[in-house]
Amino acid sequence: YLYYEREESSSTRIHNKKKVIDSLKVAEYIFEGSKNNKHLNVIAAGKLFYALTNLYRHYLFFAVPDQKFMMRLLYSKLKEIYPLCSNVRLKYKMNFWFMRTAPNIYKYLYRVYDSLRKPNWDV
Repeated sequence: YLYYEREESSSTRIHNKKKVIDSLKVAEYIFEGSKNNKHLNVIAAGKLFYALTNLYRHYLFFAVPDQKFMMRLLYSKLKEIYPLCSNVRLKYKMNFWFMRTAPNIYKYLYRVYDSLRKPNWDV
């Protein structure tokens, strides 16, 4: 059968900055709204960590105006919420650390990984 796939659909593999920024806005909104509940705030901080690192990766791979400034801004936000990110798994923390300290090697290895992995269309 024929299935029309919209460019802004969540199931596309096209790198779309708007999707990345939208998920960051939602994560920031939830994080700000959960400040009165410590348990929820830790969970929201973890989701915000994922959204920030995803946007950081986007800036790492795609040249944009003020790229270095935006990456520094994202890093400072990550440093702010890092103490609350106790529920973030170590592999994601190490992934960000590697992305930050060895960006060229990270980009090469991520491209290899991305070409080998199978997309998860069930999500």
